[in-house]
Amino acid sequence: MVFPFLPVDGVRSWGEVIGGIGDVNTEAIGARKANVSEDDLATIIYTSGTTGAPKGAMLCLLASGVGIFYLDALDTIVADMQTVRPDYFTAVPRLLEKQHEALVARGASGGWFKRAVFAWTLRLGLSYDESAPHTPWRRAGLWLARRTVFDKWRDAVGGKVQMIMSGGAALQPRLIRLFGAARMVVVEGYGLTETTTFVTVNRLSASDRRVGTVGPPIPGVEVRIADDGEILVRGPNVMVGYYQRPDLTAEVIDDNGWFHTGDLGALEDGRFLKITGRKKDLFKLSGGEYVAPQWLEHRYVQSPYIEDLLIVGEGRKYVAALIVPAFGALAAWCEGQSVPHDTPEAMIAHPEVRALFTTEIDRLSRDIRKVEQVKQFALLAREWSTDAGELSVTLKKKRQVIHEKFRDEIDGCYEAGD
Repeated sequence: MVFPFLPVDGVRSWGEVIGGIGDVNTEAIGARKANVSEDDLATIIYTSGTTGAPKGAMLCLLASGVGIFYLDALDTIVADMQTVRPDYFTAVPRLLEKQHEALVARGASGGWFKRAVFAWTLRLGLSYDESAPHTPWRRAGLWLARRTVFDKWRDAVGGKVQMIMSGGAALQPRLIRLFGAARMVVVEGYGLTETTTFVTVNRLSASDRRVGTVGPPIPGVEVRIADDGEILVRGPNVMVGYYQRPDLTAEVIDDNGWFHTGDLGALEDGRFLKITGRKKDLFKLSGGEYVAPQWLEHRYVQSPYIEDLLIVGEGRKYVAALIVPAFGALAAWCEGQSVPHDTPEAMIAHPEVRALFTTEIDRLSRDIRKVEQVKQFALLAREWSTDAGELSVTLKKKRQVIHEKFRDEIDGCYEAGD
């Protein structure tokens, strides 16, 4: 029987299940429960469709002794967090970025003294390293920063958060430092719709956590790296297959039960997984050199002025980038430089802003192979969104869609470099 969440004429709703359905045949229910095994299909979750049409991953039930809450919408997250008061929560990096932006915007308002205190607090947070020895002066500074800013930030997400598990895209190290200063440990993990939950994840224990990786495998799950660098996964969390698509299932699950993820990676010290890109995203420059765009994007978004970035260059002479500025941080910089910042268009059109991004790109390119360094870029006046079809529902970039929509800007990067 199917119970819809929203009311549907002539169909019993999920609300009846929550409230208790009358005239329950307990004997029939008991008989059905007795026939349920751990290998039975529990649910079908559809992939986000980032690389093609969504596929239904057939999953079996996994149970854990925790309460799980789902939020209705991003705009109610603060109220929901304060109601639930979670000890842990999972999030895509974009959500953590939004929280960071809100903090920056709040600190940029008010009088000069408030702005100065906030700027000092932010610098302290961005330099936070829990593994480094803390001098008495630094401990005192951290205590003050928490009392004035960071504890209020922590209270906004319920006040009890111990750890935030981030996945879906690469996380900027500066966010790990900043949230850590606020007594919220942020760790990266890795998983897919097809694997039900995390495949690997960093832990609270320092010995099981390494920044720059997505952590060691969870118990009962095997991970190995194929000869071509692809990440393979095997375990009880791997899907049964794609719903009504045995042909697609055979393409990703081999005869030995290994699920071929399509992601590229390496194992540091034999246990910490590091994601290096996706097989399908690799492209070749006109000179024959291969470029893996995802790790480059992760590197360049470490700039506090870059919200998001797409590396391009298939069949071209050099690597270029579409850049979505972090408009909150950029507006604050523009104000300090007396640069017009009334609109995003005004900011990105100003030569001093262009010079700022050139400096940032050059700074972050220093230890990147010359052939992979961004040579030209285009600044965009708006963020990518799900409504415009540029991001999936899990906020992953739909690379082909963005390529098509911003073809003129991409072409301009190469006209500028000719």
